[in-house]
Amino acid sequence: MFVIYLLIVAGAHLDILAMRLSKLGESAQDPTNIRSHEHDLIQSIDVHNEILTLFSDIILIILECFNVIFVGSSNPSNERFRFHFFFQIAIIKPSEDIVNLIFYLSFTIVITLEIFLPCYFGTENIIRSNYLTTAVYSSNWTALSNPSKKIMVTLMEGLRKPKILLSGKLFSLTLSTFLVVN
Repeated sequence: MFVIYLLIVAGAHLDILAMRLSKLGESAQDPTNIRSHEHDLIQSIDVHNEILTLFSDIILIILECFNVIFVGSSNPSNERFRFHFFFQIAIIKPSEDIVNLIFYLSFTIVITLEIFLPCYFGTENIIRSNYLTTAVYSSNWTALSNPSKKIMVTLMEGLRKPKILLSGKLFSLTLSTFLVVN
């Protein structure tokens, strides 16, 4: 659940950065604010780099969590557990063994949520990351000074590729990955 909290926090930071970027240049007609716009843009680049660092830390935490889950997947006892689990679900007769049915179904729901929530918030963060370029473009960038526009181009280059969370460098944490059944 800590990973999910971190993904929510990263999404909130992306939303705040998007609001901040969309308000750039609102007071551009005031010539005394030229340096403040440049300072705001540089701070926005720094905030974006901090968000990318947060994503890197989240990836490391996810890697550790999935290592705990999947490292033992080739372990014969782990294979026996999975076989036993699915076999038990297949042979349970709900009218005779309701307690075991509830146990196995609740276990399935918890495991599904454990996988679904990071995939959901990973998708949300990709969408929010893509919105940052829209926020910059929808700002009043035409009223900014030329040095500010050059800084904005640098910022846009950094925002060009969205940050996609990978689990174990094998698959992305997105809803499409969650829905793929191999």
